[in-house]
Parts: sequence; C-alpha cells; structure tokens
Amino acid sequence: MKTSKTTKPESREEIRANYQPSEDSKNDLMLMCGEAGLPSAHLDSRAKQSCSFTQVAASWQLAMQARQKATTQQKYAYLLKKHILPHLGNCEVGSLSTDRISAFIREKLSCGRIGDSGKLSPSYVRSMAILIGSVLRFADKQNICFGSQIEIYKPALVRKEVEILSINEQLYLEECLLGEDTPTGMGIIVSLNTGLRLGEICALSWDDICWDDHTLTVRGTVVRLSDDVTSGKAALRIDAPKTPTSLRQIPIPLKLWAPLRHLYRNSVGKYMLTGTDKFISPRTYEYRFHRSLERYGIRTVNYHALRHTFATRCIEAGMDIKTLSELLGHSNVATTMNTYVHSSMERKRIQIEKVTALFEKCRAE
Repeated sequence: MKTSKTTKPESREEIRANYQPSEDSKNDLMLMCGEAGLPSAHLDSRAKQSCSFTQVAASWQLAMQARQKATTQQKYAYLLKKHILPHLGNCEVGSLSTDRISAFIREKLSCGRIGDSGKLSPSYVRSMAILIGSVLRFADKQNICFGSQIEIYKPALVRKEVEILSINEQLYLEECLLGEDTPTGMGIIVSLNTGLRLGEICALSWDDICWDDHTLTVRGTVVRLSDDVTSGKAALRIDAPKTPTSLRQIPIPLKLWAPLRHLYRNSVGKYMLTGTDKFISPRTYEYRFHRSLERYGIRTVNYHALRHTFATRCIEAGMDIKTLSELLGHSNVATTMNTYVHSSMERKRIQIEKVTALFEKCRAE
C-alpha cells in the first residue's frame, strides 16, 4: 500500500522568494503605482515591502475608482485622510501586524474623535478596520505584502432596537397629512407606503411616476458630495441609487392615487416634494418631517423609521419575504430579514399566546 508523502508548506519568506509575477501583473502594478506616485523600484520584492501604507492606499484608491460609487469613494477618502493615514500612513506595509492594527482600532474606539478626543462608535471604527483590510488584501494580490495573513479584529456591532410607528400612529399621521394637502405631507405618506429611503423620495420626480400602470420607479437618490475632502465644501446632486437592486419599480397603493393626481395637477415643476425644477435637500426634508411629528403630537423618530414601518406592516400583512426584498431594493432576502423586519410587541404577544393555547389544548385532551 502506497503512502502519500507530505511536504512541509513553504514559509512566507520562501513564497516571496519563489514568486514570479507575470508581465501583465507587472505592467498593471507599474501603471497604478506610477499614477499614485510610487517609485518604480517597488517591483523588487524587498522594495515592495518597504512601500508605505499611504502609497499602497493611493494605489488601491485608483484601482477601486471604477467599482465604487462616488459617495463610497468620498467616505473612504475621508477615513483615510482624517483617521487612518495620520497613524499608519508612514508604516511600511511589510511591517504591519495584527498587534499594530489592533492598537490603532482600540485607540480610535477610546479617544479617536477629531477635535475633542472623544469616543468613536463601534460601527464607525468598524468601517476603518474594513477599509484597512481591503487595502492590505490589495497589497497581497499585488505581491507587495502578505496582507491576507494579517488578522484584523473588527469591533462588534451593537444592534439597536429600531423604532417603528404603531398602526394607530401611522393611521393618525396619514389622516393628518392628507388633510394638509401639501408636498411635504404627501412625501411622508408615500414613504410610509412604499419604503422609499430619504434620498430617494427627495429625488422623486413626476417623470418617475407612470400614470398608466400606477407605479413609481426609483432611478436616483440625492447625495452630498465634496470635491475636496479637506475643504469640507460639498454640493447636493442626484446620484445612482445605493445598489443596482435599488433601481426598482414599486406599485402605488390605490388609496394614494387620487391625492397624488391632485398634487401633480397643482405642481409647476419637475420634483414631487417641491413642485419646482429644484430638488429638496434631505436634511431640510427630514427637518420638515420632524416638525410634522411635533405638530401632531407623535413621538420623534428618524425618517428611516418610515422605511422600517413599511417593512414591518408588510410582514404583518403576510407578504412573502422575496417580494418585500425586491420592493425595498435589497440584493438578498437575508438583508431584509436581519435589518428591516422587526416584530412588534402586538405580534410577539400573539405568538406567545399561541404557545399558551397549545399547552391548554394538551391539558384539555
């Protein structure tokens, strides 16, 4: 009987020494690093490892430009410039370790806020950890360092109970807003009954509504983009929705058809929420939403709670998760289940009583 011969795996140093990059990978790396300002000598194995994290991050940003939305690029550029590079930028990528990155993450969690050295939220620091991991994996693929072997411990997310409006609150709010007969009120009602995000409702135009088949199409979202991360100056513009699946068509409930037609006939411009050819800022519209809650004595929730409320009402009405996922514009059903579906106290009580009834039935038998 033949026995298989086991071989000792190569060490990291041996793998580096034996690695022979293809001509295509050499050319691609030379092009990216040239645009990012890296020295041409980086193609030598030792020189690669001596590249700074700043240099590799710049190369990574160039490589990701075609794959990331402008808002994502801006977010990552800000995290790099304001938080990550001041601490890790001068480090050689070949010298970075789990301990060094973990120390950086701990520092950001405890006193990482810019200006007053306050704490940063776990979710915000988690974004930094994910970004560092992406840069190091890029460096690994380009044979600059073995980034994939560095363990990055991301802060755990603390999921908060998401607030939703109760059925009574929703009915009362919709009744009050219909009585107002205003674009602001109509936008809130549409969000409650379609699950549109704040930026999506702000970008909604009359061209997005099909009067023949009673549907609206989500084609864009209002975002705030800065031309320069350091200046802090930003401008509002309409960008593509959050994800490709966010481009979607949603049936408009019949109860909204008449008030929408009335609002349309009294509009003189392109956008639903303004009645003009200029869209509204999400910040301004959320302020108006809070004023409406205050006016009618409804507890304060953020605008996104309307989306959560829509999802919860759909589940309570028995809608299947796949349909709901498509209406919300999610890429998979798991996102819908884990993020946007929240069991109300009334629903929990009903389910508990079902268990109690089961025991009562057994005793009766």
